Amino acid sequence: VLLALVAGVAGKSIPAIYVSGTPYEIGYAIGSTFQAQFQDFLVKYTSLATILLPYYETPQGRQVVDDYLAANTRQYPHFIEELQGISNGSGIDFYKVFILNIREELFLILQGNTTEDLNVPSCSDVLVRTGSNTLLGHNEDNDKAIGDDAFIQHVIPADPSLPAYSAYTYPLLLAGNAFTTNAYGMVFTVNALFPKNIQKGALGRQFMTRDVINSMSIDDAISKLSVGPLASGFSLNMGHRATGELVNIENAPGLSNRSILVVSPNNYSYHFNEYLRMSTPQFPDISSEHRLARVQQLPAPHSMFDIQHILGDTADKQFPIYRDGAPPDDTVTMASVLFDFDAGRAQVFVETNPATGPATLTWDF
Repeated sequence: VLLALVAGVAGKSIPAIYVSGTPYEIGYAIGSTFQAQFQDFLVKYTSLATILLPYYETPQGRQVVDDYLAANTRQYPHFIEELQGISNGSGIDFYKVFILNIREELFLILQGNTTEDLNVPSCSDVLVRTGSNTLLGHNEDNDKAIGDDAFIQHVIPADPSLPAYSAYTYPLLLAGNAFTTNAYGMVFTVNALFPKNIQKGALGRQFMTRDVINSMSIDDAISKLSVGPLASGFSLNMGHRATGELVNIENAPGLSNRSILVVSPNNYSYHFNEYLRMSTPQFPDISSEHRLARVQQLPAPHSMFDIQHILGDTADKQFPIYRDGAPPDDTVTMASVLFDFDAGRAQVFVETNPATGPATLTWDF
């Protein structure tokens, strides 16, 4: 295990861990390395103590969590082993670690019974194919209490059939939920979606996205999205360096319930935190509606420069694309990433506007 503090401009930095091993060993190394940060995160992330754990302590909530644990253990035993490693390494109870990894599903279940907005509208993406290159830009938005303890993990699995991967990761969560590249030249980013028709006892979004980052191709990823019924929903932006393919896949609850948009050469697309092509019943997100309206006012993107200036746009003072947590928008852009497929290079901007500031770090894919 190697831990490095990646320091960037203007005092911005993010820890990076380099680790190899079995799923349990990888989880244990991450948990033990970041034990202090993870313990501190549990104090700052008040939603666990005030919303998620009280629900778990009810008979109904305990049954819901147990059913999700059973379903995801059957389909993804290695990822449960990884979470057990994180739990043992950090000294944090396994049930708390697991609940955090199904928090989107639990929030959506609870959202149906309250007027309080429990969902965190997170992430904006701009997808561009020029005549000769593929470009993808992503804003990683989240609750600042989560984002402050994010880290980069560079992992080489002990199983030689699995690819190495690099992932921006949140405390106590599996990789794959934010932005990731793997050794096959695949790139993945995720946008939160908020469907109303949540399926209990089905596969968690966090587990399915963790599986997807092992994909060797777009088709392989689609097969991994089809292994069983999805509990909630998410938007997956995905590209393959070898072929230049670039797609957005909206996923909704159920088995293989999705819409695939293929970005053709000399074309572009966007995605935020609402379904754009599916009629899935969803909780509305005013920030996404503002971000979409603003991007439609801007010139069509054809270059990395254009992507940077879209992701860094702050013209909408209430709900900007690049977010600073100022009311009424309480979500923050924790990082931005630009993927240049021709160069095989990811540029990451940690709490730095990608339109104005230099990258905090880069990695090759």
